[in-house]
Amino acid sequence: MFKAFIFDFNGVLADDEPVHMEAFRSVAEREGMRVTEAEYFERYLPFTDRELFGTLFADRDRPLEPHRLDALVHDKARHYHRILKERGQSDGRSILFPGAGAAVEAAGRRGPLAIASGARREEIDFVLEAGGLRDRFTVVVAAEDVERGKPDPEAFLKAAEWVTAPGDSASSGACLAIEDSAGGIRAAKAAGLPCLAVEHSYDRSRLGDADWVIPSIADLGGWLARETGP
Repeated sequence: MFKAFIFDFNGVLADDEPVHMEAFRSVAEREGMRVTEAEYFERYLPFTDRELFGTLFADRDRPLEPHRLDALVHDKARHYHRILKERGQSDGRSILFPGAGAAVEAAGRRGPLAIASGARREEIDFVLEAGGLRDRFTVVVAAEDVERGKPDPEAFLKAAEWVTAPGDSASSGACLAIEDSAGGIRAAKAAGLPCLAVEHSYDRSRLGDADWVIPSIADLGGWLARETGP
């Protein structure tokens, strides 16, 4: 049924969305801007770090010079690793959702795997390598690889192009996108991909544009067996 699988990263495989939120809010507060948890999940979750701060400053009608944007992105990355260290997760292994490794293995038995994420490549590699999963993915499209983050489809289009065999295409349904947010689902659908959503960051009522919804990534193997056979 599917010839390849494209995973979002934060909120699908990596249970670090709260860490990203805390790091972002720490930097924003230092700049005199308060962002609530509800506002983060409603407005900012799908963005790359550069879009995150660009959107925040635009929302607050404040100018943001390119060199200042670079510094903010760097500061958020520093806070991200600080928070992981404080939580005892600095080795990266415990960041993965329970069942994420088994889900990756189950999908990998059916086709090549890719990641399409707004996270920085260093953060993705850090977690995947710690979890022993980096070599399972033939393609990783990270924030550095796109000009426009989700909900723009660019990341999914690139991942689909790079992971599928010649002659296959995203619009043919050859790739299944696996997402956790409304913005990510919109990006997948705009790329012509069927989309499976997991209820990690939002409940089912917020994921209605997905083709299928499962409670968690731990349920992926069973879902694949039901939908595509053993």
